[in-house]
Amino acid sequence: MDGKTAARALTGAATVITVLCGTSTSMSALPLGHRLRFLSQGGYTFGLPDVSSLLSSEWLERPIDPLDRYINERVRAAQEVRGTYSRRIDELREYGLEDGISLNEDSENDFWAFMASSGFTRRAGVALMGNGNLRAVWKGDDGDHLGVHFLGNHMVNYVIFKRRPGAIQVSRVAGNDTFDGIKKQVRSFALNSLVNV
Repeated sequence: MDGKTAARALTGAATVITVLCGTSTSMSALPLGHRLRFLSQGGYTFGLPDVSSLLSSEWLERPIDPLDRYINERVRAAQEVRGTYSRRIDELREYGLEDGISLNEDSENDFWAFMASSGFTRRAGVALMGNGNLRAVWKGDDGDHLGVHFLGNHMVNYVIFKRRPGAIQVSRVAGNDTFDGIKKQVRSFALNSLVNV
């Protein structure tokens, strides 16, 4: 891939990253090598495929207009999802204050960090717990269920319900873990229809 092609792809990818990370800093200010390294290590995406795949896929062989269109669609979708969650959290903050519950800032930060580090195929329901923490719940059409209670310090309390093929009983697992640990649980229970980790 020549530098000109990579630079065009990175301009669009930088827009995705800038929007999703909630910053006004543009990656275009970084040297090309730093941008490539950042993207090749996954970068930060919010409910999107890994942007680094744009660097080595057939997207680079297509004219720039379809690439721009693809990136712009994904940016708009990510902004919509982020906006939906932001509005919901603002509502919960207000409801909580009416009930004397303050939203735990560490829990909210963890919620956003978790969402930025994972791709989601379904939107979660978000609730405020009595202790001020946020809880996100994803439910699948087949009865799959993932509930994640954000405790702060990148720790979660989780519950998973999964009906395994051919099983009569629903498997249930719950516990406390790190972000990496819950992602391993999601993979082992094949919950990729809910969360793409």
